[in-house]
Amino acid sequence: MTPTSSEDFNSFPDCLMCGDCCRINVISMTEAEFERIKEYIQTEGIQPIDYAGERCCLQGEDGGCMVWPARAQICRLHHCKVPRRWILAEHPEIHVEDDVMLINMHEEFIGTKASPTAFAMSLLDHPIQ
Repeated sequence: MTPTSSEDFNSFPDCLMCGDCCRINVISMTEAEFERIKEYIQTEGIQPIDYAGERCCLQGEDGGCMVWPARAQICRLHHCKVPRRWILAEHPEIHVEDDVMLINMHEEFIGTKASPTAFAMSLLDHPIQ
């Protein structure tokens, strides 16, 4: 269960696209990842689903990710059976950015906001350790 890289279309060749990684609503990502997801949503005409903040609004009704090719690194490195810290420990070649923001997916894509929240932007001044 080795990721081919954090940027590959499917980091884990054995991923079943079960949607387990979409069970959270607030995820960490860089501003570039956030912008890539927004652009993908606009380009592909994706309509986020209102799950009332109980899970990611970009999870399709079938359980799969609607922005699969544009998803953030944290989503790409999710594996149902292997903790992310183990993956990163075994693969030091995978770089994790220091300037990540916490993005409330519901607020950003269901609400009226179209850019990172003030709280998320404040994390750039005080990165999570």
